Amino acid sequence: MAPVQNSGATNRARVVVNFGAELLIETTQGELIRAKPRRGATLPVCGDWVSYQMADTQTARIDSIEPRASALYRPQGRHRKRVMAANVNQLLVVIAPEPAPDAFLIDRYLVAAEVEGISARLVLNKWDLVTSEQAPYYESLLNEYESLGYAVHRVSVPREIGLQRLKEAIDEHLSILVGQSGVGKSSLTRILIASSEVKVGALSEATGTGQHTTTATTLYHVPSGGDILDSPGVRDFKLWTMPISDIAQGFIEFCSQRPCRFHNCTHRDEPECGIRDAAQSGDISPRRYESYLRLVRELT
Repeated sequence: MAPVQNSGATNRARVVVNFGAELLIETTQGELIRAKPRRGATLPVCGDWVSYQMADTQTARIDSIEPRASALYRPQGRHRKRVMAANVNQLLVVIAPEPAPDAFLIDRYLVAAEVEGISARLVLNKWDLVTSEQAPYYESLLNEYESLGYAVHRVSVPREIGLQRLKEAIDEHLSILVGQSGVGKSSLTRILIASSEVKVGALSEATGTGQHTTTATTLYHVPSGGDILDSPGVRDFKLWTMPISDIAQGFIEFCSQRPCRFHNCTHRDEPECGIRDAAQSGDISPRRYESYLRLVRELT
């Protein structure tokens, strides 16, 4: 990594690797610089845009963090949350035949996306392993989400099925792949950044971590366009404590139903609840309604 000579000037960059207090930032010219936040300042996270000055010829000092367009959090204690990733604008929820999909977990991820204003897509990975006996179940599951307006991708890495369409969906987005362990998130990420060996090598050299770069939260550029934020902690994030109104906002089908009698209805036991009536009549999925009730019990 070449030394930087503009000490004293204020510049703009994006955090592309996060080791906690140790960061790697990428300037608008594509240069990678080691960086540290000011003592006692809020720690930037991967995806943050920051202003910085050079503390010396090799290390930058973060002066400020730009306002975030979105953020993903993880619970910290019972009623607190901590930012894990910033400015993500697309969530790719990955499922596969093994382990079997957890529809409730899918709903949790979609609530996080809707609450933060992040677009979401479903990716059925290992599509080639779905048997003829399993196919009706998967089609029913995917159709349920497609009917709500979520795009769905059926993908196979070995057979190169659906990869081009998935790359096109990532273009111009900062995306993150989430889902159960074992569904193939890492293999999909490797395929999507396969032509970025030079960039991955540069990250390893700049951080001095060699192969261990993959254990940190890292932002990769996709050669065909767009970026992917990869981190084991972010991929498996859990929902944080939030108001009931936010949970309801995460179920996008609720907004098109008959209004409830009470403006602050929680859609549980109140009389003349339009959402509960819609679930009973089948106008909205009873399974999704049960997911909502379960999340209300868990998160409030």
